[in-house]
Amino acid sequence: MKTVLFRADANAEIGYGHVSRCFAIAKMLCEEFSAVLVSRDPDPGTAQRCRDVGVELAILPAQITLEQEPSWITGKYADRSGMITLDGYEFSPSYMRELRESGWRSVVIDDFAHAPCPADIVINHAGLVCESDYQGLRFTRYLLGPRFALIHPLFNIPFAERPLPKEGRALLCMGGSDAGNATMALLPTMEQQGFQSLIVVTGPGYRFLPQLKDALSKVSIPYRHLHHLPPQAVRIEMQAAAVAVLPPSTIAYEFLNCSRGQLVIHQTADNQAGIRTFLLESGLATSVKRGMGEIQPRTDAGPFDGLSGQRILKAYRRLSVAHYTVDTRE
Repeated sequence: MKTVLFRADANAEIGYGHVSRCFAIAKMLCEEFSAVLVSRDPDPGTAQRCRDVGVELAILPAQITLEQEPSWITGKYADRSGMITLDGYEFSPSYMRELRESGWRSVVIDDFAHAPCPADIVINHAGLVCESDYQGLRFTRYLLGPRFALIHPLFNIPFAERPLPKEGRALLCMGGSDAGNATMALLPTMEQQGFQSLIVVTGPGYRFLPQLKDALSKVSIPYRHLHHLPPQAVRIEMQAAAVAVLPPSTIAYEFLNCSRGQLVIHQTADNQAGIRTFLLESGLATSVKRGMGEIQPRTDAGPFDGLSGQRILKAYRRLSVAHYTVDTRE
């Protein structure tokens, strides 16, 4: 079985989105490719998630600088794998070029659409993105938009098979870390909406549990607080929610792929701007600032057909047999 390397980091400060997208791809590829996550100073939660999804974890030595990483990765893994996937803002064009010059075929996961990406494949699952937004190589392939949604396969549920949500139930989840504690800031808004019940989900990097417990004790509607759920349990809560308040990130795509409920978004980071604009302009979501309005179940799946995993697997298959190509513009 061929191996794909993933290079990404995660912690409570930067969040868990980068490694979550890598894990999603690893699950899409797992029948045909093994996976190794190369990470700097991973926390225990990341190590456990690697074990849960069957991804080998390789920890970068502390003395290896960012500039030294390409040569370290090549020396340690070139004989096992010729493919690497990068997800993170620290990986510069020169970093990517050094990997290519060492013979690596590369995939870059991006969400800003502005920096040069000298890679074989660029993936950006935000809507309203086009190839002309990028400076790639002559042969770079672009996998853009929700047709290439980077979500765990457990969330790809055909619309006809999705259960109806429970009337009056709301879900509030601000991602794996919620460094700014938007969860607590949104509690008064959730309480004012008149929901019959509220489910609050926090992730492994959430650092405000005592404060949240105190705030929830003062909420006037029935609630449950669930912490660090596995993907299957998150999907159950999403499918039961008539409305979900989520950041415009991968978690919003997961909700739209498994639920019939209404999506309300609240941006918590700059890198969510692309998905936020797409969801609002396409009518797939409203925002907390605009108000939730009348809650009605969705009647179709929109642009999400559940086939993103198959498309991404096909792209990695092609990459695995491609010959290394030198771009004459480098």
